[in-house]
Amino acid sequence: MSLQQELHYGHFIDGQDYLGHTPESIDVINPTNGEVYATMSMGDKGDVDAAVAAAKRAFNQPSWREMSNNDRGDLLFKCGQVIGAHAEELMFIESRDSGGTIRRAAGMDIPIVIDLIGYYADLIKTTNNIVDLPTKPLPEAGHAQVWQEPIGVCALITPWNFPIFIAVAKIIPALAAGNTVVIKPSEYTPASTTHLVQLLSDVLPKGVLNIVNGDGASVGEALTTHPDVGKVSFTGSTCVGKHIQKMATESCKLVGLELGGKGPKNSYERCRSRPCSIWYNLWRLI
Repeated sequence: MSLQQELHYGHFIDGQDYLGHTPESIDVINPTNGEVYATMSMGDKGDVDAAVAAAKRAFNQPSWREMSNNDRGDLLFKCGQVIGAHAEELMFIESRDSGGTIRRAAGMDIPIVIDLIGYYADLIKTTNNIVDLPTKPLPEAGHAQVWQEPIGVCALITPWNFPIFIAVAKIIPALAAGNTVVIKPSEYTPASTTHLVQLLSDVLPKGVLNIVNGDGASVGEALTTHPDVGKVSFTGSTCVGKHIQKMATESCKLVGLELGGKGPKNSYERCRSRPCSIWYNLWRLI
């Protein structure tokens, strides 16, 4: 897909581009220069319903649910290969999307993503889903096992900083465990995650990985409260994390929260030293 044609980022559901229920869209801005370079569809509850339904269908497919750990690991390796083959375009999109440098994307973001996928691909191949526990004579002799089973549909909500890395860090473990995914990236940085999902659709069965773009009030809340979502994973502010936790309790969802931010830096005009400028440019991205 030509980067010059990627001027609008919509949804991707059930293995294909999805127009959405509403024509509403917002501008996507390059934080490096403040210029608008694309638009993004604003999803709603109807779009979330469609994505979750697709993910639920995919989860219930025997070809996905009963896939062996060895085959699942091979599939994840293919995901890593796809990212490696498209590394250059992903670096460019990630840089334009988040304001990070090409050097950072090329030297850290993309290599870490590929390495992370390889780690989970190896890990799932050596994981035993049924673990026998030691037999104890008291209170009575018995045979006990721990069965590790997938949850189902996982809703993943990611922030604006390091968008592709945090997206992969949530997507790949979920898929390795046999779950299916609906992801909502930050409305400020939808480009690299949307492109990632489109690329991985060439490898993954349709419906296994879906994306709905939009803001937290519409898409994020609809995902969190959806009855067919089994787990919500959120990275972002403590305030929003508390709100998600409260909403998820209504349906007893599993919730994973990574909250808060650290390491702010201030740089003033009188600070002319090069190290100060370097640290300012680094931390303003985080």
